[in-house]
Amino acid sequence: MPFENTLPLVAVLGVAAVGSLLWWLQARERWLAVVAVVAAGLAGSVQLADRLVETDREQLTALLHQLAAAAEAGDLPTILAAIDPSASELRADAQRILSRYEPSEARITKLFIEVDTAASPPNAAADLIVRATGRVDAGGTQASTLVGGMIELHKQGEQWLITSFEFRRLFEGGLGRRL
Repeated sequence: MPFENTLPLVAVLGVAAVGSLLWWLQARERWLAVVAVVAAGLAGSVQLADRLVETDREQLTALLHQLAAAAEAGDLPTILAAIDPSASELRADAQRILSRYEPSEARITKLFIEVDTAASPPNAAADLIVRATGRVDAGGTQASTLVGGMIELHKQGEQWLITSFEFRRLFEGGLGRRL
């Protein structure tokens, strides 16, 4: 993706701009000033493009963090809005899980996203680990857990929708234990 990691390019252009400017201060040749201005302008343009263009991977990252926050808040409508309407079993699982667990904290600690924009519709897979702390059952038992998961999504219009989610518990402990 062209705008996902522009820092190296901005750094090279910045160094070229500063180097050309320092060389121009020594030599006073016009072309060095032009190179410094062009390099600085390109660095600024690349940085601006990075800020203005949101890639699919950035959209997915934001969506998954938004869903973690929705889980903390017990916001089932937000979670269901991110699940493909045709995935009725997955929607029922989400309702069942959120009725059984009440997370006070849900943090994504590892996230790897692979996007296939050549597919029709575009699809993605997210491999993640979530640290969740909160009430586990109706008895009010508090626990912390690490959950690993694989989420598959597809893009419908401008919106990414979850089509499947598989998870596995990696660790579980009481609140007194640090993860």
